Amino acid sequence: MPDHSIYVASDMLGMYIHGDPKVIDQTTGITLDPYNLEDRISIYERQVFGWFIDPAAKLIELINVGAAFIVLSICFSYLEGV
Repeated sequence: MPDHSIYVASDMLGMYIHGDPKVIDQTTGITLDPYNLEDRISIYERQVFGWFIDPAAKLIELINVGAAFIVLSICFSYLEGV
């Protein structure tokens, strides 16, 4: 088992605690269990918004016409992952 932590989503630090995988939500301080369905959904939601939707929305706000292809690429990356 790895002895280091890794960010699994925006402000969510994943690690092993006593051999069990855990994710600490750094915005709330809550420890999430990836084996729990509700916690897994929370982690996945943070991944989708942090890695796909929020960056695409920021690009649309900052660059009007030039961001269209980049945003389309982000959308396809999301769909491919699903």
